[in-house]
Amino acid sequence: LGGRCRQEIDVAGYFPSAVSTDSIQLSADRPVLGVEMYGDPTSLACLQALPSGQASGPLYSPHVAVGDFGIHWYSRLTVVNTKDSGANVQVTLYNDSGAAQAQTSFYLPGRGKADVDLADLFSLAQPTSGYLVLNPQGAGGIVGHITFGDAAAGAFVSSLPLQASPSDHYLLGHI
Repeated sequence: LGGRCRQEIDVAGYFPSAVSTDSIQLSADRPVLGVEMYGDPTSLACLQALPSGQASGPLYSPHVAVGDFGIHWYSRLTVVNTKDSGANVQVTLYNDSGAAQAQTSFYLPGRGKADVDLADLFSLAQPTSGYLVLNPQGAGGIVGHITFGDAAAGAFVSSLPLQASPSDHYLLGHI
């Protein structure tokens, strides 16, 4: 990759044997920015590259929605362990008012990935909206994102990276 330039690659072309349970880690000798676009002709999502290998504190997903709210929403949580050692990750679901609704944990092996439907993860039978807090319990290098969309039509999909805290300055890239 030359200086001040950009390159677009088709992951399937570079990694033809890749499957949905795989993840890709990019390393560079200089700072680079990256974004992933995925989906199909009727539904496209875009997700920024996630910094890996860093210390991890609590991570937040600012929005989840599961169930029928006039549109039948689904939410999927994807978490990757970018370190060689395994990690236990605790996940707490809060409602929109900030009350804890459910909590569970799962194990991520070194360089492992979890991709779970929140309805299944928390056994949700009723429409639920709110946010998540992930506690890596001292493990470093935990990154991830939440993907949510219209489960019936599949026409809307969006992804948000898990956010670290605290921060007092934000930049919105598009309005």
